Amino acid sequence: MKLSEKLMKVLDILSKTGSILVPFILFYLGNEIKIQQEMDNKNQQNNNRITTLIRSFSSENAKERKIAISFSKYLAENDNFPNDLIGVFKEIIENDTTANSNEAQEAQQVLQTLKSTAEKANDAVLINRIDKSIASIKPRIYIHTSDNKFKLDMERLSDSLRAEDYIIPAIDVVKATAKSPELRYFKNAELEKAKELLNIIHKLGYQIELKYMSGSENSNKIRQYHFEIWWK
Repeated sequence: MKLSEKLMKVLDILSKTGSILVPFILFYLGNEIKIQQEMDNKNQQNNNRITTLIRSFSSENAKERKIAISFSKYLAENDNFPNDLIGVFKEIIENDTTANSNEAQEAQQVLQTLKSTAEKANDAVLINRIDKSIASIKPRIYIHTSDNKFKLDMERLSDSLRAEDYIIPAIDVVKATAKSPELRYFKNAELEKAKELLNIIHKLGYQIELKYMSGSENSNKIRQYHFEIWWK
């Protein structure tokens, strides 16, 4: 019930009961006004925090972005995280392509921390919101080949996968590679996503095997839905 509606109800009661209840009613109204003001202040503080953080996330200064993400993790740990920023962190995880940047992994840690806090509070609505956001993150595929003669073919594969809405960074020519083409995934929970990707690659005419790489289940260095193609 809005404060104005409560006031009208109280005044109606006052008119029917007489002046004996006036001190109690004034105390009640004063307390209601105080609660409303505290809620308004908290909402304003939350809106200001969102505006400031978004400005920092958009900054060209890498240090400012890093501080903003670290502060967001602190807020998540202390149940003060603005939940309207969940989608922003999903975008950071998807779109961080800066060389030598850990922003995607750090953003993923924030969402994981927020989920842990929500689990402790048994907040099923927030948990579901975080899970849906994470599930909608576009997979990112890193393609490696050991020979430049395969690069053109891998570029064709990259273009085809981008058309399927996958994120594909530049192809990496490396010295070491697999004995036969491999699609690597790093977390058991992402097996189904890996199978979907494998099926698409096979339909595109590329023969490749699926391989699980152990040792990264709890790693914060690998972002959500990180896959690798190792060619000849």
